[in-house]
Amino acid sequence: MIFHKTSTSGNDFIIVDRGEFTKLGMTEGDFSQEICDKLKNPGADGVIFFSPEDEIFNFSIFNSDGSEAEISGNGMAGLSATLFSMRRSRDPITLRTRAGSRIIRLIDKVENRFKMEVDMGLPEFNNNKFFPFLTSARKEYDYKGISFFPVSTGNPHAVVILKDYPDDITKLEMSGKLLESGDIFPHRTNVEFVFPIEKIRGKDIPEIEAFFYERGAGITPFSSTGSTAVFAVLHNLGMVGDSIKIRTIENPVLISLNERIFIESYTEIVYKGEYIKGTKCNEL
Repeated sequence: MIFHKTSTSGNDFIIVDRGEFTKLGMTEGDFSQEICDKLKNPGADGVIFFSPEDEIFNFSIFNSDGSEAEISGNGMAGLSATLFSMRRSRDPITLRTRAGSRIIRLIDKVENRFKMEVDMGLPEFNNNKFFPFLTSARKEYDYKGISFFPVSTGNPHAVVILKDYPDDITKLEMSGKLLESGDIFPHRTNVEFVFPIEKIRGKDIPEIEAFFYERGAGITPFSSTGSTAVFAVLHNLGMVGDSIKIRTIENPVLISLNERIFIESYTEIVYKGEYIKGTKCNEL
C-alpha cells in the first residue's frame, strides 16, 4: 500500500487512501499505532484516511495511540497537499470531517512545500458534549489546581494562560497529561499552554508562544486546532483583535477571523512510501 508522509510546522501525518487500506484487513487503530511508531516505522503524530465522494473527500484521523479524533487542521493540510501533488483535486479542496465540512485553498507551492489557507470553522464555548461541567456564569474552570478555559474547535481543548514562563518545561508536560485524561472530560481533551501575554497587548498582530499537548499523541511542536483554540480564547477574553501569529519551529503561523477562523499552513510532503504488512516500510 502506498502512503505519503507530511509535516506541518513539525506536526507529522501519514496519508492513506482508504480504498487501498481496506485490502490490508487491519483496523485503523492498529495500523495507526504500528506505522506511527518511530522505532519501527516512519513515525508520525497520526494517520489520515481519505476517500473521494464526487467532488468532496471524506476525512478521518486516528492518533498515534490508535484512538480516533474528530478533526485536525494539520491533518487536513497534509491531506490537501498530498491531493494537490497527486493532482487528485482542483483548488479549493472540500473535506468532510466528523466536525463538518472544511475548505482548503492553495496559496503557493514550491516543489514539495505548500502554503495553504485552512478553514477552521468557528469555536464553541458551550459544547456540553465535550464539557458537561459548563455553567453560563463562568469562562474559566479548575481541575486539580490547574485553571483553564474550555473551547471546542471541532475537538475539545483546555487552554491554560500562564502568568510566568515555566522554570521546567517537564511540568507543562505533566500538567498536560493530567488534564488530557481528566475525569471531567468524557472524550479527553487537547491542552494548550499560552505563555505570558502581557507583552503582546497593543500590537497590531500579536505573536503568541504556546506549548501543545495533544490528546492521543502527547507533546507536539504545533497544532492548528490548538492554535485556533488559543486564538478563540484570547479573542473571547478581549486580549487580542482579529488576528494573531503563533510561533513555530519554522515560520510564525497567521490565524485570522473573517466570519470564520482561517489559519495559514506551511506543509511539506516529506516522502512517498510503501507499507507491506508484516515488514518495515520502504521509502519510494
